[in-house]
Parts: sequence; structure tokens; C-alpha cells
Amino acid sequence: MIGKFFSYIVVGFLVLVSYLPLSLLYIISDIFYLILYYVIGYRKNIVRENLNNSFPDKSKEELLRIEKEYYKHLADIFVEVIKYRTISKRELNKRCKVINHELITQGSIAYRSFICVQAHYANWEWVTHIDDLWKQKVLSVYKPLHNKAEDKFMLKIRERFGAIGVPKNHIIRVLARRKKAGELSAVGLLSDQMPHINKATHWMTFLNQNTPVFLGAEKMAKMFDIPVVYAYNRKIKRGYYEIEFRLITDNPKDTAPHEITEKHMRLTEQMIKEKPQYWMWSHRRWKIKRSDV
Repeated sequence: MIGKFFSYIVVGFLVLVSYLPLSLLYIISDIFYLILYYVIGYRKNIVRENLNNSFPDKSKEELLRIEKEYYKHLADIFVEVIKYRTISKRELNKRCKVINHELITQGSIAYRSFICVQAHYANWEWVTHIDDLWKQKVLSVYKPLHNKAEDKFMLKIRERFGAIGVPKNHIIRVLARRKKAGELSAVGLLSDQMPHINKATHWMTFLNQNTPVFLGAEKMAKMFDIPVVYAYNRKIKRGYYEIEFRLITDNPKDTAPHEITEKHMRLTEQMIKEKPQYWMWSHRRWKIKRSDV
């Protein structure tokens, strides 16, 4: 009971903090970075192992630079997610822009549901506001948090601008119901996490490592016969992002097995290689080894 009460106190405090201007929040981020990196050393061994294995040709100096810039970005993401609770749509539109809405609003996708695949890269949370011109309702697929107060806080953030948060185990049922009702959906999926060991059925070389990958986007696309697009995210500068949609397929049933999955994972790899500091290196992405399966 005490822990639950404390959680709600913390969440209430974060809501108050979200009213601070980003200029002040970034000062907090700078302090938070120093604590994360130099005092706590948050998952530093995991970050270093992941970077070393992913970029064996980079020098120690280059890897150290990426490592420090990653922690600065991680601190920024923390305050930007908090700010999302109260940021205005007008300011968000200035800071997170789509450069090719026409891929969604015109052509073969305009009047169809589709799946939008993205990665834990740049600021993946701010992307849920970008459906202003679409006919599709955004379904933001997420993994519920164990802490109910934190889960409620994050769900409120994701649904602020009209998106519908859908727990990952419910998305098939929700999508089927919406299809039956004639409602168009844009299903947002994060595809770069490590699958459960029981679902590690397909492996590929990703960032120089043998990697198990999720097949969820591909299976769903073929099940409902809906297009798949990729949200190619770029961090332009601090607090400013740019999204470019790339079509993976508008005829999923005509694709070969694993073709959709390998295409969106290759786009993720390409994005990471361009600016590696903006991916989630502190995630235990390669915890599962093929010998474990």
C-alpha cells in the first residue's frame, strides 16, 4: 500500500514537472546525464558490450564518444517524455515533423489500414501525434508496465492527441473488431526489442550479431492483408525530430516468408549506423543466444 501511494506521489510530481519549459528541462537533463553516466553508471557494461560487438571496426575513442552521446540523449528522452504530458500540439508539430505525409494520405494506402513499424530510436514516443491528415486512427501497441501508476501515466501520454493505446496481447482482437466495423487503423509497432525465448524462431545478422527478431508485424500484415510502412526517424538537433515514411509493402501476401521482417530490420540497422548514439544501447538486445533456443 505504501509503495502504491508513493508511486502516485512520484507520478503527480512528474506531471507538475511537465509544465516546465523545455529549456529548463534540458538543464535538468544535463544534470541527469552526469548522474546517470558518472555517478550511477547506469547499465554501462551493457552499453559498452553492445557497442563493441556492433561496431568492431570503430576505435575506442569513437566508441567512447558514441557512448557519452547516447547517455546525453537518454537523459533528453527522459525529460521529453515527461514534457509530452503537457506539451501543446502546436509546439509538438514544430519539433516532430513528417516530411512525406503523402505516402499515407495519397495512393494505395490512403483508404486502407496499415502497420507502421519503428524502432527505439530518436524519440519514438512523440510519433503518436502525427495523424492529423490521416483517415486512419493510430493504435499505439505497448507492453503494460507492472506499476499501475506508471502505466496509467504513460498511457495518458500516448493517448493525449487521439491515439488509442492497445496492450500488445490485445491488438489482434482490437484490429479485427475495427475491421469488422469498417474503421481504418494505423497500427504502431516497435520492432527492435528482443522476442521471448519461446518466440525466437527467426534469426538474422543485425549489427554484426546473430539476432532473434520479432515476426509480429509481418504476421499481422499477412493476416489482415494490410500494407506495412517504416517510420525512419532522425534527430535533427536537441528537441527536434524528423520522420520519413518508407513503404515496405502494400501487398504483404505476395511477399516471401520473412521478407517484410528483414526489410524493416535492415532499415533499422541503416538508421542506427547513420547516428548510433540515438538508439537504446542499454537494452539487453542480445541476451538470447541461438544455442539457448
